[in-house]
Amino acid sequence: DLHTTHNHDNVDLFADCNFEEMIEFDKIQTESPGTKKPELVQVQETAWRLLKEPPEQQSRLYTFTDAWTVYEEENKYEGTEKRLTRAWKKTQSSWDEFLSVVGEKVIDQQTIQTSLSTYYLYLKKKKKANGELLKPSSIARQMTPAKAAFREFVNCQSLPIAVISPIVKGANISVPRYTFNQKEQIELLSLSADTSHELYAPWKEIFILIAIQSASHASELQRMKATSLFLDYDIPVAIFDTKLKTASRHRIVPLVLKVERMRELQKIIQDGSNMLLGASISEFDESRISHELSALCKQINLKASAYSLRHSFAYNADIAEVSDKNLSLLGGWSNDNKKISTDMMRYGKSGIGNDERLVALQKAAFRISEHLL
Repeated sequence: DLHTTHNHDNVDLFADCNFEEMIEFDKIQTESPGTKKPELVQVQETAWRLLKEPPEQQSRLYTFTDAWTVYEEENKYEGTEKRLTRAWKKTQSSWDEFLSVVGEKVIDQQTIQTSLSTYYLYLKKKKKANGELLKPSSIARQMTPAKAAFREFVNCQSLPIAVISPIVKGANISVPRYTFNQKEQIELLSLSADTSHELYAPWKEIFILIAIQSASHASELQRMKATSLFLDYDIPVAIFDTKLKTASRHRIVPLVLKVERMRELQKIIQDGSNMLLGASISEFDESRISHELSALCKQINLKASAYSLRHSFAYNADIAEVSDKNLSLLGGWSNDNKKISTDMMRYGKSGIGNDERLVALQKAAFRISEHLL
């Protein structure tokens, strides 16, 4: 370890070993000052400085692994929720692949930028198990852990380094989501309630009942507690206020569609876990729950997916000429600080349903779901 074994008597011992490239580059740079410095020369220059300078004069050198260690300490999930455990394992796997592709290096502006470019080119050529190339969105996602680790480390150590990575073309191009028309929505509700269908499950029925009148994301209902439905209030509501991606998704949504059937489904699903969809469903990977719901949606239209329910809610609101304000409050697109308090609603008495704002939202909800009632 050159940091700990520095001794000027060792200089002669090491000076004759593998510094030819550095010496040769000095000659080339004298003749052509703009010549790019090879990576091996950078390593040799660092080694030479470590040999020549006493430890107290040497600035601390950090490696890629140092950056990941700091990032891991701050971000590693060590809880018991399987979904989040799996998500962290994917993050760790992406970093491990990055490091295996580019190798361990000392952190500086050029090594970070070069390594991210190398990994990007590797991912562009990488194929999935079915032989297809990775999509731009997948490439961007797999590069995220390395970029995040470097940025957090640079910020933590106040290093004068800008983390620059290649722009992944096409990663942010969104594919239009299919929207159910109102006839298809009626068909979907009927299908989801058909207990004789091979794809039927009580959790899918209650999911679709709530999602189609609240613009819910799959992850929102997957994490929702059974006690977040207040079906016995004067105005039955669903309260979205736990582990949501953004503050705008915290909201209270009046439920106007098949409330009695939701009560029945809650009793069927009840397993002591207090999870709205049941304990086993709450442990699903997000991609699995979306896949299972999408399979049901595709029975109505092959272009549809679970996300089509959220778009269909906005479509219904548009047809019903519901104000943008109420649409945002009901669908979770609003950061309005005048929202009805979820705490007040959760811990209040059923009489709180007389809140004028909630009454107005209920009227909007009835208009949005009128064709389904």
